[in-house]
Amino acid sequence: MPGLLARLLRRPTKAIRVLITIDARAIAGAYAFYEDGAFPKIVYEKRVPIVPQPNEPVIQAMLRALRVLGEALIHEGSAASTRIAGTRAIESVLVAIGSPWQETHLRREHLRSKEPFTFTHALAHKARVRAGEAPPGMLRTDDCIVGTTLNGYHTENPYGKKALRASLLILTSFIKEDASEQIRALLRKWYPIRRTRLIAGTAMRYHSVHTAFPHEENALVLDADESGIMLALIRNKLLSATADIPWPIGAAVDWSEGIRRGLTELAERYPLPQTIFLLAPEALVEPLKKAINDARSGLLWFSDGEPRIVVVRVKSLLALVTYAATGDPDPSLLLLAHFARTDAGHSLTAADLAAT
Repeated sequence: MPGLLARLLRRPTKAIRVLITIDARAIAGAYAFYEDGAFPKIVYEKRVPIVPQPNEPVIQAMLRALRVLGEALIHEGSAASTRIAGTRAIESVLVAIGSPWQETHLRREHLRSKEPFTFTHALAHKARVRAGEAPPGMLRTDDCIVGTTLNGYHTENPYGKKALRASLLILTSFIKEDASEQIRALLRKWYPIRRTRLIAGTAMRYHSVHTAFPHEENALVLDADESGIMLALIRNKLLSATADIPWPIGAAVDWSEGIRRGLTELAERYPLPQTIFLLAPEALVEPLKKAINDARSGLLWFSDGEPRIVVVRVKSLLALVTYAATGDPDPSLLLLAHFARTDAGHSLTAADLAAT
């Protein structure tokens, strides 16, 4: 009873989190308000294009855009936070970094023994360490086990169970070391707090979509914008493969060719599912639908029928995140706000999306 009474009397936890997305062509930032029992609320948002000067390295153009965004967040964002949420105290900063400054690898680690062994957290940790060796010039930012099989069978909770063999599918993300150091240096000037986290954009999008749509056993997530295309293949509710097709700054965009490259890369390993979740700005939805149909000939699918394309529109994501800022919501920031929840958050189904 005392514990129950304490929970009833406990004041709701409130927090402001700064959210930033960085990709090849633009940077976006937001102030998001979090409160127990409520949807995340974006109270301020701004997007800054990355425009390199002649002969300027792309990283310098990116950092210049980040400085512009930082000034806006500090002044305009703080004011909006105080006005709408009643506080400007920053609890944490979360930055999702996309191509060309990040890589995400999906690797499988195997454990075998002649005698039965107990699957433990220590064994899982060793497997994550082996899978997470950083390429030269890269820093590992995060990793997670997205699937485990014991004796050939997928197991939701493998810990403490006996097996002769185990297989772990591990998603590991890396960020370029020079970009990471310079981004952190700028963030420390604006937000001198310890809780600053850099994550890879590909991993963030996978986790966000997987949390938002946990009921889809087999699906393809196609996330596209002016920076490029990210594909994530879900098989039996598990992430099985990813493909990242970035558009370099100044390069011509060919959606059909980019999607075909990504689909071909995935189809070399697995037949493709019939359900495709499409995340894209509204202006790109119809061109991308056409590009998907143009790109699918000759590839291996689960069946001969046309794929079912489920468009994840901004108004669908607004069922997961409240938007109180001015202007049009940025889909990547809505996903990041959903990802940054302290719990699993709410979910949607394909039927929910069809209704919107």
